[in-house]
Amino acid sequence: MNKAIRLLIVDDSKVFRKIIHKMLEAAQDIEIVGEAADGKQALELAGSLLPDVVLLDVNMPVMDGLTTLKHLMVRRPTPVLMFSAFTKAGATLTFEALRFGAVDFIQKPSGLSEQTADEQSQTLVRKIRLAAAVRVGALRYTRQVAGKDKSLKAELSSQNHYLFGLVAREGGYSSLLGLLPHLDQKLAAGFVAWLWEPAAHVDAFASYLDQYSRINIMRVQDNAVLSPGSCWIASADEQVEVRLHFGLPRLSVEKAPKNFLAGDVLLHSLGAAGGVRSAGIVLSGKGHDGLAGSRRLVQNGGTCMIQSPDNCLCPEMASNIANAFEVHWEGDAQQLASHINRAFFV
Repeated sequence: MNKAIRLLIVDDSKVFRKIIHKMLEAAQDIEIVGEAADGKQALELAGSLLPDVVLLDVNMPVMDGLTTLKHLMVRRPTPVLMFSAFTKAGATLTFEALRFGAVDFIQKPSGLSEQTADEQSQTLVRKIRLAAAVRVGALRYTRQVAGKDKSLKAELSSQNHYLFGLVAREGGYSSLLGLLPHLDQKLAAGFVAWLWEPAAHVDAFASYLDQYSRINIMRVQDNAVLSPGSCWIASADEQVEVRLHFGLPRLSVEKAPKNFLAGDVLLHSLGAAGGVRSAGIVLSGKGHDGLAGSRRLVQNGGTCMIQSPDNCLCPEMASNIANAFEVHWEGDAQQLASHINRAFFV
């Protein structure tokens, strides 16, 4: 029998900590080894109990969640799941936590949730299991860069020289946080990213990223032109393809069917539309998504890149591609951005 996942719960509400106990009762592979009511106590317990995963609230007395996270990543890097209240302010704090090394976030269980109590429990268990599988070496702080210079007028034609498709599943927030803000504002390239997360979360994420990115970050829109210096982000609820229309690459966005491989669909369409001007980047995630699409893109003359598996929070997708055929380039998220800025700048 596999060793149980050691979980530390950090929340100032005793009632809420009891709710988490109840939600995890049926999960035989998760052991709650400790509870803390504030960040200071959490750091002490993390040092003595050596948890595999920390479930961490943002708003607490004595030491708040974000400060606790920063200290934990220095003292004893541990996969952290943040509780999130997805208000506008809450979303910003959540994404800041991801930037400082948190693995993922989960909204606090609530009777107001669209999910049933059973579904909320299943989501919590799934995320704890995924967090426990993350290698500590992949946990790292993402340096923030200055946002776009709105006074700068990029001297670009209306035509892209390159078309990029990015595919991210589990751990994708961290990958995109490390890559997109570092892309050069003057790149003559259009980007479309598919992220395996709910639409409401991707709405907030795109808005947050746009503040700290040199290129424009937007949510996908059907028939939008994949314009230079911009990245359009799709959610798990959307199937997005790139199609040429009168010589311009446009997005085709439809409601996603269940259990489909969105990365394959995106990269396949990108290779067909862009040919040698197309490039696919497969980032963190579980499963085989992006494998068939990357292969087809390369067959059409395009470029295939992956995030180094050692840098992915979930390395499976990138590893599957690296094991299947020789990729053109790989690196961590910031190295990928630097490579694109050098190799694809016109």
